[in-house]
Amino acid sequence: MTMRMNPTDNPIGDGQAGRQRLVRLGLRNRIVVAFVLFGLLLSAGFAAVAYFSMDDFEGIVVRQLLQSEMQQVIESRRVDPDYPLPSSRRMHAHVVPLATLDTLPTSLASLAPGIHVLDEDGEHETYVDVRDVAGQRFFYFIGLGDVAERERFVQWLLAAIVILGTLASGGLGLLFGGYLISPVQRLARWVDASNPDHPGGVLAAQFADDEVGALAAAFDRYQNRLEAFLHREREFTADASHELRSPLSVLKAGLDVVAEDAGVGPRGRRAIERMERRAAELGDLLDALLYLARSESDPVSGVVDIPLLPTWQHLLDDYERVYPTSESRVRVTGDPNATTMAPTRIARLVFNRLLEHAIHHAGGENVHIDVAPDRVEIRPWSVSANDVQDDGQRRSDERFGLTLLSRLCRRLGWVLAPARDADTLRLVFSGGASSPPSG
Repeated sequence: MTMRMNPTDNPIGDGQAGRQRLVRLGLRNRIVVAFVLFGLLLSAGFAAVAYFSMDDFEGIVVRQLLQSEMQQVIESRRVDPDYPLPSSRRMHAHVVPLATLDTLPTSLASLAPGIHVLDEDGEHETYVDVRDVAGQRFFYFIGLGDVAERERFVQWLLAAIVILGTLASGGLGLLFGGYLISPVQRLARWVDASNPDHPGGVLAAQFADDEVGALAAAFDRYQNRLEAFLHREREFTADASHELRSPLSVLKAGLDVVAEDAGVGPRGRRAIERMERRAAELGDLLDALLYLARSESDPVSGVVDIPLLPTWQHLLDDYERVYPTSESRVRVTGDPNATTMAPTRIARLVFNRLLEHAIHHAGGENVHIDVAPDRVEIRPWSVSANDVQDDGQRRSDERFGLTLLSRLCRRLGWVLAPARDADTLRLVFSGGASSPPSG
């Protein structure tokens, strides 16, 4: 059974590249990636805010300390000009008369009153406060070399926080990813175990009223439509089988009665034989169409182990009995123990039509049918490969078409295609006798 969707029912689109991108990364992996990106952005943002805030706070504290210490030095010198200036590895002060500024290094002499930062981009950053008081210039220095080392440690610490935060987010994504997608996985198991023959409407009751529940309800509605379609299909198949077989049976019975009439002349008998053959072909066509129309979920009926070599030989004997004057001679050889699993009537129908096509297109050449455990090869085969392969547009050709035969073979699980040498047709059975066809 083939279901077709209206293109307007698919709002997402079905581009091949888009489907590949979606399939490449599973839902759980996408959740993990989202957690990782969130953790990275969050920890990186925290580290950036902490770093710049710490840098600004450091500048504010150092400037206030520098101004306080400078003011204390100035007040102390105003009271006692001989007050010793502080001098240590981190902080020290220097006082010179304004008239002797040219004796100082250029880097110091050029500093205007105010707070300055020396070696701002280096490893030994120094803050200096410059003031002019009572004809003297005061310099107060605070070195931040040790602070710079601590800043590097803080930078490594913040980088470690970013890395650990990202890894922790990924771990949480792995931990919670399974929990987050468990409703989707449960819905997938329910859908996988569902049967189109069973009425829908039970999935939505098994899930919460959320997005997954909405998806389950949508599947329930789809399953109800599918069940209604299958019901209509079975009704059509049953009606078609009854309504077509009844007049066909009457036609065959009428032909049998007319054929027994001794008053029918040679021309009439030839016409009756043609009508009988056409009636038989209509019966085969009806069987094939009903078999193809049957739902794949219907149980396989009449599947038996078919001996291949005797079946082909019997079909050949029947053909030669009906057409004793055929120009082509047919030889059937192969493994006498070769078998395949299939419905008897459908398998005989396929074999018989292939035999008729081979003889009809042989052009007077002898036909060889080679039977193997997993395949049957017919040669010569002069029909085009396009007549065997179904491209979705072709329809049955003369009599019982090869396109229809190809569809029957696919339904049986067989492969009907020309061999590498163009004059040989190969019918391959899937798995030989051990693999019954599906549907």
